[in-house]
Amino acid sequence: MVTGYVKCLHDGKYEERATRHGGIRWGEMGLTALLQIQVRPGAAASYIVLTTKRTAPVSLHQLTAVGIDPQYMKIITVKAAIAWKAAYEPIMKSYVIADSPGATQVNPKRWEYKNARKNLWGLEGW
Repeated sequence: MVTGYVKCLHDGKYEERATRHGGIRWGEMGLTALLQIQVRPGAAASYIVLTTKRTAPVSLHQLTAVGIDPQYMKIITVKAAIAWKAAYEPIMKSYVIADSPGATQVNPKRWEYKNARKNLWGLEGW
């Protein structure tokens, strides 16, 4: 059983100050809720950010906008393939990639190619 509460409701707008992802400065996650949860009494709180728009984790400001300072988090989990690296790399000590099957899997060697021409960039030797 998990207990928790809504810690923050936010309009989902944030400003990205670094130049990345085509230079887009203003981001929009849609209406956003920050949940603070506790998995057991006495355990440290965990946070879940829920957004109404599908939004890749491309900026640490997505977290700071709802009151999370990511550099003080012990573990941050994101659901993304590559977009998170530019934003999160400056604050992380290490990372683990979960390569689950499906349309968004990270490892293209697991895909089945039926109509790819030979020597297509990135597929050499497959």
